Amino acid sequence: MTSLVPIGTIVRMGTHHKIIAELDAYCERAGIEPSTVCRKATGNPRLRDRLISRIERTNSDVAALRRFMDANPAENAEAAE
Repeated sequence: MTSLVPIGTIVRMGTHHKIIAELDAYCERAGIEPSTVCRKATGNPRLRDRLISRIERTNSDVAALRRFMDANPAENAEAAE
């Protein structure tokens, strides 16, 4: 089964990249692990890793969409069906 990624999710990926950079910088300044901050802030010590996985998955999905659209131009819509 194929899962669909809401368009808004792709738009928010930039925010995820930014928060990871902010988190890493904070942890370096504070001398603590990102998992500690995530656990204390959200109760989920694996949040950072999960955000990174989501970003990687979204990037992969976007690349697959682009490959498909490049291989199946809109002018030849029958090939996409």
